[in-house]
Amino acid sequence: MSLEAYIVAVIIGGIVSKIINIVNIQRDFGDNQSNIIQNIIKYIKPLKIKKQSIVTLHELSLTRYFPITKEKKISEKFSSIIPNDIDSFLRLCEEKEIFLVLPFCEKNKDKNYFNSTIIISPFGKIIAKQRKRFIPDETCYQENHYFNKSNKIKIFDIGICKVGILICWDQWYPENYKKLYNQKVDIIISPTSIGYASKNNSPITLKNEKKNWEMTIRMNSLLINTPVVVTNRCSTETRGKHTIRFWGSSFITNSDGEIVKQAACTNKTIITSIDLRDKPESLRKWGFKIQ
Repeated sequence: MSLEAYIVAVIIGGIVSKIINIVNIQRDFGDNQSNIIQNIIKYIKPLKIKKQSIVTLHELSLTRYFPITKEKKISEKFSSIIPNDIDSFLRLCEEKEIFLVLPFCEKNKDKNYFNSTIIISPFGKIIAKQRKRFIPDETCYQENHYFNKSNKIKIFDIGICKVGILICWDQWYPENYKKLYNQKVDIIISPTSIGYASKNNSPITLKNEKKNWEMTIRMNSLLINTPVVVTNRCSTETRGKHTIRFWGSSFITNSDGEIVKQAACTNKTIITSIDLRDKPESLRKWGFKIQ
């Protein structure tokens, strides 16, 4: 697709209609680290999805959830300045003319590590990158041992809409939603890795935590009248005495904070659309004043 054709497509199919197509992929891409990237590409390639769709994956999607325990260092195969095998992802987006939200473990030039997410455009270009702001430090979620935090959060104008990215733990903090609201965000995308955690078969996860997780995101979605796309892991992962059974349950809210589509705990791809024309009515109806 030429640049001119793409601009016309955006004007006709995106900016005017404000219909944003979402492909929310909740899937276990396997235990073998060397195969995960190819498994992702092989799964997306034959999907029958509309051009300019936003395709989302779970947090740290190019690896298993290695922060379940503390290791001496991050393996080189887990991290890179840009995602490993990036050319394959760039070609995939260009061929299918899609936006891909791709979370990964980033290592910058100073050899600092970040829990990051990029967006690749239908031109096969990296057009956005957000690093995780709030880093958990608790049993089975030992990310503070690995990652530096980011102090910045911003929206990305990808042509068809303005996107904000909240990576897992960031979705619990109201200030993040407020910052994105003040920057006039259209849609929030939230790559996630959360589930039932245990050590030596003793539960760690708080009672009602899954219910409160959904409620927190829904409440903030309603408060700023902005749709949220949540993509969670659905695997069970064990390292030593630690286990997490990830909830899955990926979901999408509308501008009223209502869950309009949700997966169960197994492999599931949600293909749907968000109509941004609903947002002004939600703002008028609820009338929350966000400072």
